[in-house]
Amino acid sequence: MVKFTIGMLDSKMALDRFNCGNDLVNRFLKEKAYDQQQRKLTKVYVIHRGADVFGFYAIACSSLRLRLPDMTSEFRVPGMLLGMIGVDKRYQGKGISKHLIDHCISLSKSIGKTIACRILYVDALGSMVDYYEKLAFRYISKTGSDRHRLYLDLL
Repeated sequence: MVKFTIGMLDSKMALDRFNCGNDLVNRFLKEKAYDQQQRKLTKVYVIHRGADVFGFYAIACSSLRLRLPDMTSEFRVPGMLLGMIGVDKRYQGKGISKHLIDHCISLSKSIGKTIACRILYVDALGSMVDYYEKLAFRYISKTGSDRHRLYLDLL
């Protein structure tokens, strides 16, 4: 495993070589992430060594209408949205995404100690749905517009 640090995206990071294989995710990191972070629309955490970025995730406060197992009806549940995540092709298959998601979960639980934050949820892309399922994320619904939306109960 490559030695790394997880920290907030900054303007000195070298993003030009980053390529996770998904153009939408690449463009977000290279063209939008820093600006959105500066405007407090999201926070972007990168796993890096020096200025070389191996992977990243974007996180924002949110809520989601759902019925949790301990609830009798649907409720707007406060939580965190894992908005984007990507790992550079050079480092895929080395556990980077697991480190990023573990960091995201830890951060969400820490936030939950000072403000209401019950869930972490994600709109998963393609094959990532199975990956999140293996990490104990649950489907909101396997049909309709929520078919790619999964959540993790932080309780």
